[in-house]
Amino acid sequence: MKHPIGRRITALWKGLLSQREKEIFGADLEKDQEDLKQELERSFFEEVSQQKGLLTDREYADLLDEVHRKMGVPVRKPRRRLKTWTAAAAMVLLIGVAGLIFKWQMPVVQTTQVLTANSAQGVNDPIKLCNTTDQDRTAR
Repeated sequence: MKHPIGRRITALWKGLLSQREKEIFGADLEKDQEDLKQELERSFFEEVSQQKGLLTDREYADLLDEVHRKMGVPVRKPRRRLKTWTAAAAMVLLIGVAGLIFKWQMPVVQTTQVLTANSAQGVNDPIKLCNTTDQDRTAR
């Protein structure tokens, strides 16, 4: 870049600016933001028209991250709290729906048929009785 801001950006990328110069540079960028934006856009599109093409969105994001890292701008990490709660709610809902489907699919008819078949046959359950006292007892 031939613009003075461009030279300062180049110096920033090379790590030649001190912390105080970085602060002054940031203040200058904020002060003349609108004029600078228009001039840099014009300069950018002039350079791009001479080159083969534009960068992808991912490449722009990587360049911006690199500039922020060199300037010492703190990086905010995206909050994932909403995704965690959404995933937990989805799991609870899925388990609940699976339980209801399982309950509704259980064949109630077969259960009653087994009970009636057992009562019709007169099946006796063996019961073992133990007397732990010294006296005789009768069981019915």
